[in-house]
Amino acid sequence: MNHNMSCTVSIQRGLGGAFARMFAFLCMLAVAAPHTAFGEKPVPAALKAPARVPAGDVLIQVVAREHVTIAAGMDGRIERLMVREGDRFTKGMLLLAFDCSSEQGMLERSKASRELAVKNAEIQEKLFAMGASSDLELSTARAERGKMAAEQKIAAAAVRKCTVLAPFSGGVSELKVQRFQTVKKGDPLMRLVNTGDLEIQMFVPSKWLVWLKPGRRFTVHVDELDRDYQAEVRATGTWIDAVSQSVAVFSRFSRQAPELLPGMSGHAILASPK
Repeated sequence: MNHNMSCTVSIQRGLGGAFARMFAFLCMLAVAAPHTAFGEKPVPAALKAPARVPAGDVLIQVVAREHVTIAAGMDGRIERLMVREGDRFTKGMLLLAFDCSSEQGMLERSKASRELAVKNAEIQEKLFAMGASSDLELSTARAERGKMAAEQKIAAAAVRKCTVLAPFSGGVSELKVQRFQTVKKGDPLMRLVNTGDLEIQMFVPSKWLVWLKPGRRFTVHVDELDRDYQAEVRATGTWIDAVSQSVAVFSRFSRQAPELLPGMSGHAILASPK
């Protein structure tokens, strides 16, 4: 009997491409494994560890919990570009600035208009107190003061879009623009990764959920550094793959190390309770 079967793996949104390939590899193992009985689903040899014997090693990947593509908040020409690919930055650091001569001029004009409206409202309030101004004139002056205050806020918001500040500390993984380049609102500028907030992702047999709980500590070996790190399970996935009978597990390092980078891989050394 031909035991070959088609295998379609549905990957959760949010998993990186390399991690998706790891999951697809597990699925391929499931396809290649022989049946032990008619109609029984094949189980990859790597996932056949019984729940009460040493579980062995599990493939892992280091991922960043925070990563974002920064887009332009306005149309304009890039005047200053403070980083390049691979550069590190701290939270709040200036990354990019647009030429905002026009926006800055509009802000100054709105400030002047507001000051004039404030003075006019003050005069109308004094005149009204002396009976020399009507309710309508006073209301109009106050409304104009509020209008100018709102316009100043709008102008200030436009000026804030002229600069891009780092939302967190991390590194530039991809730079999509150059200095003096003209971009449109919504165009991608750069991709940022928080290298200080990393976690571990792995897939384990779903039967391990009996003993692999949040808070469980274990050792992780990172291949690129050839070093061991202590880690702790943060959470388990909310779904189980029906083909490979595996579930995602999310863990955190006991301490963050600057040498760790997103995309690094290795294996977790896990052992079930005796």
